[in-house]
Amino acid sequence: SDPILLSLFVLALILLFNPLRNRFQRLVDRVFFREPVDYRAALQEFSHELTQMLDLKAVLAEVGRQVEESLHPDRQWACLYDDDLACYIGQPMGQDQQATFPVTFAADGALAHWLQDHQECLYLPAERELFAELSDEWVRMGALGAVIHVPLRTRERLSGWLALGPKRSGQPYRSDDLAFLSALADQSALAVENARLFASVRRNLAAITAMKNLMDDVFSSIASGVITTDVQNKVTLFNRAAEAILDVPADEIIGRPCKQAPPPLGDELHHLVDQVKHTGTPVMAYEVQPELPARGPVWLRMNLSPLKDSHDVITGVTIVVDDLTEQRRLEARVRRVRETFERYVAPAVVERLLSSPESVRLGGMRQEITSFYADIRGFTAFGEKTAPEFQIEVLNRHLTLATEAILAQEGTLDKFIGDAAMAIFNAPEPQEDHTLRAVLAALAMQQAIREHHTQVDERERLHFGLGITVGEAVVGNIGSAVVQNFTAIGDCVNFSCRLSDIAEPGQILVSVEVYERVKENVETNFIGHVPVKGHTQPDPVYEVVGLKSVGW
Repeated sequence: SDPILLSLFVLALILLFNPLRNRFQRLVDRVFFREPVDYRAALQEFSHELTQMLDLKAVLAEVGRQVEESLHPDRQWACLYDDDLACYIGQPMGQDQQATFPVTFAADGALAHWLQDHQECLYLPAERELFAELSDEWVRMGALGAVIHVPLRTRERLSGWLALGPKRSGQPYRSDDLAFLSALADQSALAVENARLFASVRRNLAAITAMKNLMDDVFSSIASGVITTDVQNKVTLFNRAAEAILDVPADEIIGRPCKQAPPPLGDELHHLVDQVKHTGTPVMAYEVQPELPARGPVWLRMNLSPLKDSHDVITGVTIVVDDLTEQRRLEARVRRVRETFERYVAPAVVERLLSSPESVRLGGMRQEITSFYADIRGFTAFGEKTAPEFQIEVLNRHLTLATEAILAQEGTLDKFIGDAAMAIFNAPEPQEDHTLRAVLAALAMQQAIREHHTQVDERERLHFGLGITVGEAVVGNIGSAVVQNFTAIGDCVNFSCRLSDIAEPGQILVSVEVYERVKENVETNFIGHVPVKGHTQPDPVYEVVGLKSVGW
């Protein structure tokens, strides 16, 4: 009840209230938020943990754990540089990792520049004068909800930073907290950078592996053989098609000199690889015909080109091998069929049939042609005196000379009719000078016959009578759907046959229409008006005796 003692007690209570309150608050913080007192021990433990980590997520998790146990911020972010996007990407750490979208910061932004240029942490409540400088970043910084940014710097390069929200206790960050964060950042920055680079290398390696697998699949899928060699001419790639084409397992040739390829291909391939490697010039469409032990004769086409690195330095040779064996065999088969076909059908008709098989149908069209008929005089009497085999032999020699003369002028040999040959000009392909061509063929044929007769016995000397006319005829395929013959039907064809019948041995008779077209080029004699079977009136007929010496 002593007023003096009561006054002293109240005074003491006032003086001791704040210290007691602060001590009690720290006790509550330690009990409920477990704030460690010894930051040095925490850093030593943290340093030991980091030495065993290369996984970025594990490193960030350990950093987040240390920050959580030491300071209890209400949120944590790690903003790390992304090499592919060339910016800083903020990812939440701790319990909120999946709750927020990433936040990006420009590499040349104000916040990144400030953290690059300063060693200390950026504590926003203590750096209010920076608000204007960082105004462009406020939206993104606000998304983080952070009040402190701790730079992670390695070799004077800003790898990123940690962004921490306010303490859950509501207490401000003290100077020893900031010192702890700076020390923590110094220890973790190198580990974070190494882990980040390791993750980047691992991603790149995965991409390279995927690309290699894709290329392997591509090389395995293509039909051409693909072989690559290094600077020592050792095989570095030998795809599945190359195995099949050369009949060599890849494991027997990869790593070995290309000279060990199946003989005799090996020596030739080694020479070509050396040539391409030293000259830098590709070798294209080089064909070889080696004989392989299991496949026999094969046809191969090789394309070789220098294999260069990114600095345009030759590091080997790429060889693409195409197997032409089946193609060449098919071409040979087609060639044999064509040659056989041409023995029975005129080459011009064969060409037309092969180039346009859809045109092979019954029917014809009316057009102008020159009809050529050559009939051997006196063959019946010749046959009565000789054996059939000898007759065929002599006949074939003469018909061969006739055929050669007709084909030389690009005439179409229609058919052989016993001892006669029929040809047409201007069909199936148009010829501007078809009548002159027929006359020239007749003159060449008679000249060839005369030369032939100088080399054989008199009994083997046969003579042709020739008739040539020009006019309209129906030209096309005659016969049935199974067997057809390309021929011409019309009065001009019959007329040429009649002229050959009345021609003397070695004589060339032509109609007046033929004469009018070739009179400037050839010497002729007027025979007269000759009655022709099938015509009501005699027809004027001319004999061609030779070429004019001048005038064409």
